[in-house]
Amino acid sequence: MPNNKLNLQITEKNHWYKHHPEEGYVKRLNVINGCIVHSWIETDHEIILNSVDDDLLLNVLQETGLEMKPFHVVMDLKHVREVTCSYKHSIANLLYNWKPALRTVGLYNVYNPIRILVESLAAIVPQNLFFIIADSYEQIVEKVMSGRRDFNLLDNGSEENLMRQRFLESVAKLTWLGMLEEPVPIPPMDNKYYPYFRAIDEIRCDLVSKETDKKKEIQALKKEFEGRIGHMNLKMNAQMELNKKTTQNQEKEIWELKTIIASLESELSRISGVFREKTAALQKLSDHIENLEVEARTKKKMLILCQNLIETEIIEKNLQNDLTEPESAFLNALHSNHPNLTQRELKICMLVRKNHDTEEIGRSFGITKRGMESIRYRLHKKLGLVKHQSIKAYLSRFSLPG
Repeated sequence: MPNNKLNLQITEKNHWYKHHPEEGYVKRLNVINGCIVHSWIETDHEIILNSVDDDLLLNVLQETGLEMKPFHVVMDLKHVREVTCSYKHSIANLLYNWKPALRTVGLYNVYNPIRILVESLAAIVPQNLFFIIADSYEQIVEKVMSGRRDFNLLDNGSEENLMRQRFLESVAKLTWLGMLEEPVPIPPMDNKYYPYFRAIDEIRCDLVSKETDKKKEIQALKKEFEGRIGHMNLKMNAQMELNKKTTQNQEKEIWELKTIIASLESELSRISGVFREKTAALQKLSDHIENLEVEARTKKKMLILCQNLIETEIIEKNLQNDLTEPESAFLNALHSNHPNLTQRELKICMLVRKNHDTEEIGRSFGITKRGMESIRYRLHKKLGLVKHQSIKAYLSRFSLPG
């Protein structure tokens, strides 16, 4: 901020600033003599100005009561070496559309390479607005306070000044206002300024062409993405419909399984009842045999037969009951490795693994000894065992049933 050598009344507040971390600068504002909003940049390097920060300006106007009163804006461009396209459009919007009574826009410490750009802005400011370019802080404050419009490109009405004014207006319409569709007023070919205006119009035509290509590209991308979105919606709707059907099928399967489970539970209850009756009858028969007065050897055979029948019934009941978790693990592992085994062969393997002998297993399935030998032979082949490899030893590799 410049030193106050003019005994001006300065109003400033700590929060009247805007930080631009990516660009590495801070914009600060204060108010001079109650009507001039002064803006400057704090930084240690040259910058590209990219934001007008009109929200900060509006805040200062509101806090100082200048929101609806005539006011002036001056800015120090000491560190500014370039301005962005968005900044140009924002400045143009400020000049033409700012609702409060903006009277003057002043710039000082203007770097020579961007001076022509600043002068082009001056060529298009509204007639009711003063635009001032000055060399220093003191000079611009004095000019604003005096209300003197001293930046006039039409001095003496000479052809050179007139053509310079038109040239700067053409540049400003392209850069500050983005008016690409308006043709550049080109003087006759024999006019010495013809090449300059022609060059500006060529630039305008190139920008129009690029803008047209850009719009076409955007339309093509929009169409492409709309197509992709439509395709994705179709796939999503199809997937939703498939999920709906899958859910319905699963619900139907669950209902059918529940029906089967209910039927099996009923059958299991009936079998359990029959088992209890048969076991009680066999036990009662065994007790009668124990009390019979028959030859001891015959009695022993009869008792062994009854006991074998009771054990067969127990095995059969165990096979009909729900499997325990270890038994299920054993059968699942065995079936995964040998999916060609039948349900009866899987049960036989489980009984073999639980140390039931061939005769007991045969009785539980109602199979003769010879029939069990045939089954064990087929199992040996289905399990892929070598000639002298034991079925029981092989089955011990799988999860041990409880």
